[in-house]
Amino acid sequence: MISEFHQLAEKIEQLAQLTYLLRHENAGLRLHVKTLSSENADLSRRMDEAQQRVATLLKKFSLPETEKKSGGARMIQLDVNIMGQSYKLACREGRTDSIETGCGLPG
Repeated sequence: MISEFHQLAEKIEQLAQLTYLLRHENAGLRLHVKTLSSENADLSRRMDEAQQRVATLLKKFSLPETEKKSGGARMIQLDVNIMGQSYKLACREGRTDSIETGCGLPG
C-alpha cells in the first residue's frame, strides 16, 4: 500500500513538472506569436506603401489616350520586385531613372 502511494506521488510530481514545462513553453509561444503579429503588421504596412508608390508611378507615367492609340513615344518596360511582389512598369524611353528613384531601386 505504501509503495502505491509512492508511485502515485511520483506520477503527481511528474505531472507537476510537465505542467510547469508546458506553461513555460506556452508563454514563450505567446511571445513569439506577438512578435510575429507585429512583424506581419509592419510588412503589411510596407506592402501597402509599396503598392501606393507603384500605383502613383503608373498614373504619373501613363500615356494619354491619343498617344496610346497612335503608338505614341517609344516605351521601355521595367520588371521590378518590391518586397516579393513582381510588377511590370512601362515608361517613355529615357524616363527609367524616375521610376527607379520612385521605387527606391539602385540607380
